[in-house]
Amino acid sequence: MTAMKITAKLLSKDVDEEGKKIVLASETCNFDFGDNLKEASEFFGADVVFSQFRSAGVVNLQSHMRGHMRADPPVTGKALQKEVNGWKPDTKKPAKSKVEAAKQKWDALDATGKAELKKLLGL
Repeated sequence: MTAMKITAKLLSKDVDEEGKKIVLASETCNFDFGDNLKEASEFFGADVVFSQFRSAGVVNLQSHMRGHMRADPPVTGKALQKEVNGWKPDTKKPAKSKVEAAKQKWDALDATGKAELKKLLGL
């Protein structure tokens, strides 16, 4: 059983010169959630552990869905449901490299866009 350091910060609505929110207060406490599912269930009960898992899972799934909905073109309806059916908590597809992402964006440009970008890059 290992206690974790948990830090909570109070942030101002104001920002500093770098545009970062100003920290009004910061405190750190130790808390033991258990080191595994068995320990967590012993500490808090299986119902609590499942409830917390489900709550976090809903938030993660919503984020996954928003990512597809923001895609170009957006993934919605039955196609989004298909993506959701293959989703598992805390599993992510490997991110594209910057080169792969740039190539995908290049391929999506029309001839005018490609010409403008070439000119901007001095090519």
